[in-house]
Amino acid sequence: MGAYRRHPGGLWWSSHTNVDAIWRKHGVKYFGMYVEILKLYGETPRYRDTLHVGMDELCITFLGIDTKYGDTLLKELFNRFPAEAEAFITRQRQQLKQTEASLKTTEETLQAKSNEAVHWHKMVDQKEAIIQAKDQEIRDIKASKIWRTRNKVARVVGKKVI
Repeated sequence: MGAYRRHPGGLWWSSHTNVDAIWRKHGVKYFGMYVEILKLYGETPRYRDTLHVGMDELCITFLGIDTKYGDTLLKELFNRFPAEAEAFITRQRQQLKQTEASLKTTEETLQAKSNEAVHWHKMVDQKEAIIQAKDQEIRDIKASKIWRTRNKVARVVGKKVI
């Protein structure tokens, strides 16, 4: 285990501060390790899927590093491992299609909910208009001469006035 200790000039000395440098130096070889493991264990779907996730994440990491530093890691990777590059692109396309389908479903659901919300807002507005009309009707009744006369009669008779 002593070989893994951090010491000045060692492989792991700056690994926690500059991960990109390690990927730039050893990333393509690391991807090659995935390819070799895939050759050994790729027949098992569970292993293959796990390896593909790691390989895809590594390709995406390389894309970020290439963008950040102007490197060509992804191009080098694709030149060195064309079959895996094609598989990566195919998986990305499938994921994009799934995401688009999910987005379309979400948009349709959102539109339906929006239409439903508009309907309920109209219903609430109608109910509020009815309530306001009834309140005005009650105010008009209470302001009428008949209501005032009723209240006077009720007081004379000893009834409670509303």
